[in-house]
Amino acid sequence: MGIKFAGAAALFVSSLAVAAPAYAAVEVNPTGVPPITAGSCGAINFTGVTELACAGGYDKNLLKGSVDAPGLAALQALGYTGGANFLEKIENLSGNTVNFNTMLTGITYIGIHYGAGSGIGNATSFFKLDAGTGVDLFSLLKDNQNFKGLSNAAIFSTGGENGGGGGVPEPATWALMIMGFGAVGGAMRVRRRAVHFAA
Repeated sequence: MGIKFAGAAALFVSSLAVAAPAYAAVEVNPTGVPPITAGSCGAINFTGVTELACAGGYDKNLLKGSVDAPGLAALQALGYTGGANFLEKIENLSGNTVNFNTMLTGITYIGIHYGAGSGIGNATSFFKLDAGTGVDLFSLLKDNQNFKGLSNAAIFSTGGENGGGGGVPEPATWALMIMGFGAVGGAMRVRRRAVHFAA
C-alpha cells in the first residue's frame, strides 16, 4: 500500500508542474499599421492583470471615436475578432493607473494611448490581457518603474474570447480534469471493510 500511495503522490505532484504554464507577453507587429515609434509595448508591464501579448508603440493616437483600420489590424494580430467600437473609453488619464467602470474578466483586449511625456512618445499600443475572475483597476510599469504620461485607454472586449464564453481548455487543464475523475472513480471502487464491534 505504501508504494502505491507514493507512486500516486509522485504522479499528482508531477502533474501540477505540467498544469501550470508560464505566460510571457508576445509582441506582434502586423503589416499595414503606422510606423513604430522609439518605444515598444514590450517594455510595458502590468500589475493586477496578466499580459499575454501586445502590439504597439504605433505612432499617434489610434483610439479616436472608434479604432481606425490600422488599429483594428493590430488588435486582430493579437487574436481579436470583434469590431472597431469600444466597450468603454477613458480619456485624460494621469499617473500609471487605469480604472475602468467595466469589470474586466478573462481574456480582455484593450488599447492604451501614451502622451508625449511618457518616454515612449505620442504612441498607441494594444494588449491581450488575462484579467482573471475580475478586476477593473490595474497599473502600468515601464522597465519596472511607475509609468507616466498615460493619455487614454479603451476596452474592446472582456469576459473570455471576444466577450463570449471561454475558449477550449489547454491540454494541461484536460489532464488535471481527467486525473481528478480517475481519482474519484478509484476512491469509489475501494472496498470499505466492515467494522465489527465486540459484544
